[in-house]
Amino acid sequence: MKVFLSTFFLIFYFALVSARFGQEEKNPAIKQLENFMTGDIGGFLADVSGVCIDSLLVAAPPCSVQDQCDTIIDVAYFLGGVRKAQLIKLAQRIAVSEKNTPNAGQRSVVCNKTPRHSELNGLKAKQDPTKGPGSKLPPFVPRKFAKIRVFKFDPKKFNRNDS
Repeated sequence: MKVFLSTFFLIFYFALVSARFGQEEKNPAIKQLENFMTGDIGGFLADVSGVCIDSLLVAAPPCSVQDQCDTIIDVAYFLGGVRKAQLIKLAQRIAVSEKNTPNAGQRSVVCNKTPRHSELNGLKAKQDPTKGPGSKLPPFVPRKFAKIRVFKFDPKKFNRNDS
């Protein structure tokens, strides 16, 4: 009986851990941005995708995701054509990504700055939909915001056909 109970609890524990930690996954739009294209511009976009992840963390300033999305749209205008439309869609999907908060259900501070590109107008970060203990709390504002790098796209450094 002891062996059975020990085995049962061990299996239950591993199932519980797998269920909890299996939920954390990179935002699909950020994954697509990371692998959008090859060459120097692809490398630049992969770097921006990493900063997009940082921008969704709890201590990131409220407008850091929007700033990254404006940079993505800068690249989109540089590339033009089909890639322009694809990158703008990715930027819009990233702009509405849910930002982390310390308590389940707690809202994050919304960016009130006007974006540089009109394609981002009216897009706000999704809020945690759960009805956890944080749902009754005010939006989370960290004591000190982290410094998040904002990449500036310089078209003089890139070749449109390098992909």
